[in-house]
Amino acid sequence: MAAKIDAVVQAGGEAVLGPFPTPDGQLFAWVRDVAGNIIGLLQRSQANGA
Repeated sequence: MAAKIDAVVQAGGEAVLGPFPTPDGQLFAWVRDVAGNIIGLLQRSQANGA
């Protein structure tokens, strides 16, 4: 997850929120790309088949 957020920031976007754990053990974050679009990132936990 951190590598994906870093890639967005390096390309001129920004981290908006997170990453933070969801109740079912996944990680979630929002990023904003250079066009201003907000994109959700989800990393599934090992228990959820990642």
